[in-house]
Amino acid sequence: MDFAAWEPIYESILEDFGFDRSGDEEAACFLSRMLTEDNSVSLSELKDKISGKYVMVCGNAPGLRLNFQKTIYLLLL
Repeated sequence: MDFAAWEPIYESILEDFGFDRSGDEEAACFLSRMLTEDNSVSLSELKDKISGKYVMVCGNAPGLRLNFQKTIYLLLL
């Protein structure tokens, strides 16, 4: 990956969603530390860490922005 090319896109995503860069990077490091050698995470360990907490995991999807807005709207109802 060419980070110099990616960084402006990443910063735009952070701005669009109102995410703090340091918080986003902390979350990425947290998930990275949980990955095992086969690039997966123990489901029991993940469950222990997030059970009973609100979490959101997003991937690259064409409708992500609209779906995210709908989710936020429903949470605020």
